[in-house]
Amino acid sequence: MKLKINKRKLLRRTAITIISILVFLTLLILSLRLPAVQNFIKDKLIVYLEKKIKTKVSLERVYIGFPNSLVMENLYLKGQNIDTLLAVKKLDVGLNMLKLINSTADITSVDLEGVQANVVRKKRRKIQF
Repeated sequence: MKLKINKRKLLRRTAITIISILVFLTLLILSLRLPAVQNFIKDKLIVYLEKKIKTKVSLERVYIGFPNSLVMENLYLKGQNIDTLLAVKKLDVGLNMLKLINSTADITSVDLEGVQANVVRKKRRKIQF
């Protein structure tokens, strides 16, 4: 028994599959511009930063600037021994988004606007043996 392949039907199904994937990716990218999705990302980012640096973090807005940028507005990091560790009106971080999907942050640029930072470096004691 010979299997008859309808080339027109196969081509049509392949085209529909490719178009469906493109539409899905476009909707995914556009959904990142929705305030609800941005707030979800903001909340996750605040929890991550607070756990990582063990201090209070506040952030007004986060959005993805395509193709490779994460923008944070009104970022505030409270210091452990000082009032303000870092306050930034706008922080634009250039990222390789494909590597970010694999949990790797490849930062290509950092642009700061309206920055106030209080960095204190403690003297290390020399240990002699």
